[in-house]
Amino acid sequence: VGSGTWMMVGSHAGHNASIGEGCILANGVGLSGYSIVGDGSVLGGMSGLHQFTRVGRFCMVGGLTKVVKDVPPFTLVDGHPARIHGLNVVGLRRKGFSQEDRLQVRRAYREIFVSSSIDREALTRLEQDQSLGAYVKEVLEFIHGSKRGITPWGSRRGHDD
Repeated sequence: VGSGTWMMVGSHAGHNASIGEGCILANGVGLSGYSIVGDGSVLGGMSGLHQFTRVGRFCMVGGLTKVVKDVPPFTLVDGHPARIHGLNVVGLRRKGFSQEDRLQVRRAYREIFVSSSIDREALTRLEQDQSLGAYVKEVLEFIHGSKRGITPWGSRRGHDD
């Protein structure tokens, strides 16, 4: 459990789970074994992570959300099962991300998730773009490192800058 992390009443971290720095796990959050929560992420009450799932940095997981696939960095997810509903704009602003950084990440996600699933050709194009910032590179590395698959994009698209 990282420095500055809050685990509220009834939260549980299973065996070999890892929680980054500055995270908030609201009441009743359950992390199954070997799950990983990245720095600065917030997990809403009664949300749960399946074994071996990863939540990237600075994510917001809504209350009662069932996470069965990896949640890429900087996203807002909700649902049963989880779906991505945009960037965690409020969290990114609070962490000091510039508007340009947020816009670059948003553009990358729009290319990657043309539909609800990942466009592999878009990943290849983005990897070859030398102008991309560190945050987009982090997203690409996270997606490539997934063993359980990536949480799909939800149907609503109006939740970012």
